[in-house]
This record gives sequence, structure tokens and C-alpha cells, in this order.
Amino acid sequence: MSYIYIVCLALILFFSFSLITKPKKVLSEKIFVGWIFLLAITEFSFFLNAIGMASDYTLLFSVVCDSHVLHGSFYFFYVQSFINKDFKLKGIHLLHFSPFVLIFGLKFYFNEIIGEMDCYGVGCIHSCNRYIDLLSFFKFGILGGYLFAGWHLVHDRVIHKTEKDRLERIRFNWIHNITIGILIIFSFAVSYKVLDRLEFNFLGNAINAINIMVTFFILIFLYMGNSYAYIFVSPYQGKGIDLDSKTNGKENECTTVSQAEDKEEVLNIDRKFNMIELFLKKEKPYLEGQMTIRQLSDSINIPQNEISSIILQKTDKYYCDYMNAFRVETLKEKLDDPKLNNFTVLSLGLECGFASKTSLNRIFKQHTGVTPSEYRNREN
Repeated sequence: MSYIYIVCLALILFFSFSLITKPKKVLSEKIFVGWIFLLAITEFSFFLNAIGMASDYTLLFSVVCDSHVLHGSFYFFYVQSFINKDFKLKGIHLLHFSPFVLIFGLKFYFNEIIGEMDCYGVGCIHSCNRYIDLLSFFKFGILGGYLFAGWHLVHDRVIHKTEKDRLERIRFNWIHNITIGILIIFSFAVSYKVLDRLEFNFLGNAINAINIMVTFFILIFLYMGNSYAYIFVSPYQGKGIDLDSKTNGKENECTTVSQAEDKEEVLNIDRKFNMIELFLKKEKPYLEGQMTIRQLSDSINIPQNEISSIILQKTDKYYCDYMNAFRVETLKEKLDDPKLNNFTVLSLGLECGFASKTSLNRIFKQHTGVTPSEYRNREN
């Protein structure tokens, strides 16, 4: 099973690189980078354990084990910065790292002072010890508290606040889904640990089982992150203006600046969208088959995340749907041309960039309500 950890670690590094190299990162992105880095350390420890090297790096494993509570802190900070654009880290927030210090201190006390544990010597990752169990369930309690607090913030925002902007709804779907996923994996881990302490031997090694569950969750987490890559990390930047408020000269000046910034941003989005449409209509790259966002980005020199976001804002379509719309319109033109009646629908569809007959019929019907054959017969 060690190859699973290698794949997961490689994906974590790839995903984190795309975030680290992103310019002008906002606070939620910086926190997310730190969280991803912590996940990489955790996953690396899983890998070392899987290949039997846990006993060679007992001190490292002990510290990594203690750091598991920091995932709760990073998650909570990420949620706060994600849903509240005004959130800022302050000195008092360092108190959220005190559980890690406390657990580290308790483990040092149990190991070096009273000698009830030997995590720094032979290691205690697979050991059955009441003090180890005490620390494990203490960590579960801390993590559970952070997860509940984060879930409360997300639940209150997603359920009780209606987002009119579709882009915002999709963003909050990301944070809501990832919260649910974390709660599920946390529940499984606690249940597995409890059953293991109750000596349900059919469960196998609890540590390995929990490591595998966490790894699969991280893989799903990264897959979801890639799907939401263009919207999920940045907090909402919308600027509202209260037309009924009484403002003084300074506030009017700020409002004027804000309106000017909004207008410039809208013009910039319109300009880039026009570049996208002009390139697609002139070059027709969609006829060659699947054109990725990266390829389009390289062709028109607009960042990938901006392309997806702009298309969604201007057309209310995702990138794939937007590209398929061009293919459908091109195919409709060919089906309307009497000179092409001798050509089959499939051959014309392949010329328009569709990959197969199945995808051709499915996508065409999604956009027009009828299959290509039905469209041709109706036109004739």
C-alpha cells in the first residue's frame, strides 16, 4: 500500500506548487498553503510507517503525531478567512497552537518524568498504553471542537444566508462539501479507534487503517480542489454600496474610488472575455477535439483560473459547457447546409470536435433539446 502514499504525496506537492507560485495571494490562500504543507508532512510519516521505518525515526513520528491537532487550527482559520474577507490573523490567534504545545509537554512528561511511555526510544505508534490512549482521545476532543466550530460557521453561512451570485454559491459549496468530508473521516477515525481499544481484532491494525482512510480522503480533497481551482481559495471581493446611507465627504470619496475600481474591473473582465471569444471564433481550436484550459491559457496569455471564472460570470457556463456550445453551433450550421446532406451525422460531429457518437448525442441534446438526427430531420 506504500505506493498510495507516494501518489498522494506527489499530488500534494503538485497542488501546493500551483498555490505557492500564485501571485498576490490573499490570507485564505496563505493559510491553505500552510495546511497543505502540514498534510504533506503527515502523509510522509504515513509512508515511512508503511515501509516499516517508524522505529528508525521515533522522535519525528512523535512530533508529527502531536501536530495532528494543528489540522484543526488550520481548518478553522481557513474557514474563517474564506467566508469573511475582513478576517485578519492577530497575536491572540497564537493561542490556537497551545493544544499542540500542551500535548507535546504531556508526552514529554509521561516519557521523561514518570517513565510511563517510551515514544522517544522504541516508539509508541503501535503500543497499547493507557497514557497513549489518553493523549489520543484528548487530540480527538480538540479536533472535534475545531471541526464543530468550523461546521457551525459554514452551516450558518450556507444554510441561513442566500447567495444571489452563482459564483459565490459554488464557492461556498466547496467549503461546505469539504467540511462534511472532514467530519465523515473524523467520525470514522474516532469509531475505529474506539473499536480497536475494545479489542475488536477483526478490524486489523487501527493505525494503518486510519492512515489509509485519511490518505483516500486527501486524494478526494485534492480532486475536489482541482475541480474548484478557479474559485475556491479566494474570499468574496464584492463591494456593496448602501444608497440610503448618509455619508460625509470622506465616505463619498471612498465610494467614488470603489465605484471606479469596480468599473475598471468590469471593463477588464469584458476585455478578456472578448479576447477569449475572438480567439475561439477565429481559430476554432475546439474543432480539434478536447482543448484544455491550459492550452487556451497559453494561446491567449490569460491565467487558467481567470479564464474559468470569466466564462462562468459572462455566460453562466462552465468551461467544458462553453466549449461544447461552440461545437454544437458549428454542427447545427453543417446540418442546416443542404450540400452536406450526404454526410452522416457522426462524421460531421467528429469534424466539429466531438469525441464519440455517445458524447455527440448527449451534449447536442443538452444544448438543443433534440438529438442531431432529430434536428436534421426536423430542418429537412
